[in-house]
Amino acid sequence: MSDVPVHVLVDLASQSLNDASVDRILASITPRGDDAVDEPICDRVRVVIAGRTKLAEDGDPRFSIVSNETPSEVARRALDEAARRGARLLVLFGAALPSRRGLAELGRALDRDPYFAFALPRVSLVEAELLAKLDDRYGDPEIASIPESVMDSLPESMLVDDVLFSAVLIDAPVVRDFEPLDPGPGTLWGAIRELMARARRVGFRTVVSNRASVWAPCVTQPDAHARADLARIEERYPEVAELERDWARAGFHEYESLLARSQSASLDVHRTLLIDLTDLGAMFNGTSEAVTGLLWGLKALKTDWRISLWVAPHVAAFHGIERYFPEMERVWPEPRSRFTAVFRPIQPWSLQQIERLHRLGLFVFVMMFDTILAEGRVGAPPALDAAWRTLARVADGLFYISRFTRDRFRTRYPVDPSVSESVTLLSAHPGDYCASPAEGSDEYIFVVGNRLVHKWLEPTIRDLSEAFPYQPLKALGFESRDLPQVSGIPSGETGQDAVDRLYREARLIVYPSQYEGFGIPVIRGLANGRTVVARRTDLLEELAANYRGPGTLHAYETRAELVERVAEVLHGVPREGMVLGADLAPDVSPASQVDVARQVLAMIEDRVGKAHASNWHRRQEVFEFAASYLACADG
Repeated sequence: MSDVPVHVLVDLASQSLNDASVDRILASITPRGDDAVDEPICDRVRVVIAGRTKLAEDGDPRFSIVSNETPSEVARRALDEAARRGARLLVLFGAALPSRRGLAELGRALDRDPYFAFALPRVSLVEAELLAKLDDRYGDPEIASIPESVMDSLPESMLVDDVLFSAVLIDAPVVRDFEPLDPGPGTLWGAIRELMARARRVGFRTVVSNRASVWAPCVTQPDAHARADLARIEERYPEVAELERDWARAGFHEYESLLARSQSASLDVHRTLLIDLTDLGAMFNGTSEAVTGLLWGLKALKTDWRISLWVAPHVAAFHGIERYFPEMERVWPEPRSRFTAVFRPIQPWSLQQIERLHRLGLFVFVMMFDTILAEGRVGAPPALDAAWRTLARVADGLFYISRFTRDRFRTRYPVDPSVSESVTLLSAHPGDYCASPAEGSDEYIFVVGNRLVHKWLEPTIRDLSEAFPYQPLKALGFESRDLPQVSGIPSGETGQDAVDRLYREARLIVYPSQYEGFGIPVIRGLANGRTVVARRTDLLEELAANYRGPGTLHAYETRAELVERVAEVLHGVPREGMVLGADLAPDVSPASQVDVARQVLAMIEDRVGKAHASNWHRRQEVFEFAASYLACADG
């Protein structure tokens, strides 16, 4: 313990304290049990008495009893006596039981800086290995207490502004130099809070020690009389009102609540996962198929994670989410709870979306599909590059649906070493796309794409129409009507069953996209036992190496080579297709939806198992800076 002597001022004015409680409080500041030492915890104790004449009648020489003076006069007496001895003053409010170890930690917190003048301990809930939140008005409303183990993930002390709860140790310079106090406050809490405001104006600050604690039933919050004192203090010290607002907004309320959630003994609290589907559309496309495939995989795993889906009701209805996944809670419009982890299986499009995820969980995970929107800039949201650069620095984990996507993302947005990464290929298992390959076929060529330019649909259709003028073509995502041999099929609006039939009955499938993150049409076409002709890219090589099953895959690079590959198929000219499954061991099946879900949960669980590994603070700094910048700009 610090060599600086300590005096104690105990506020026993609360009518809720019975005689047994008072005895316990007084015993806590004198030698007892395993705390027994030659000297007491302090030299003298001043006690504020409200109708407790017994203590005054007993005339205990250990205590200086004050019962008929105002709170300011009591505080002034305690400060005077401590100042004469060059002592620090420990002030206890209500049923707060200090310990020598806690007092020593408070002293160490003050010793860190000559302008740290007020040290506050945490509150240890009586007879439980739990700590109270700093302020139960803020943070996760479902978290009322914090396991003591959480303290290891918090800094030894935190600098705060003018807050006061169950106890405070006041350093000797303030004890010595800042009396007399304003006679106005009606409570001891108000008198000490006014002292804090005065001291802060000349540079003396308040710290919370996360290694010190006092035992108490709960954190002492200001009562009606103390709140009246606070209103008077704010009139005299106008900045206090802003400090109160800063305290309410302070990020550490959320952080300690989220840490407590991640280390809770209750699985319903500890293993909570929010999946953000707010950008899932009421349509069928590659994104929706990837997302629903993940949900099917999670369902099959029968995980003990409590999973919530943040999804609009009309989107949930369109995809049958309530029918197929009743075990997953649906959340809309805004989550009212916090979660241990938040996972967005659709890449974010703005900094605001990343911040929204941050506000809801200790850990944030995102799945990246591709970077094409940032490359082409057509329809790209504002500041998309900035959002993804931030994501690469502050996310807890990034999943990539292919090595191809990982390499594109890393090259453009350097990933911080603190961010976990995983290449998690979407399902390449034929059974997830087709129960059994089709035996016959129709005569049409099925060209797969959509309206986006990089799908390269219109140039490909025109090349094929010119080369094969009498060959029927069906094109997913093509809308032109000036080519009578081409049947256009709306993309996104056509039901999955109808699309499956187009794959199953096609003579061959052409996938001309210039840029993809995965390429579900390639796998779906092969799974249906069809011949697929696709543009040769690093991604196509990756897909071929990770797929094993029916179908034949041919690659092309030039327009002429496309026409040549298609002609060979139409005329039955034998040609060996690409080697399939080269990256798979002989007895290993391609990754399925269940494997994808298992890989996602494995990385989440690994990261969540190390609460200190969360990048929460890195994100918080980014968003606090952004908020300050906007406030200055608005001002």
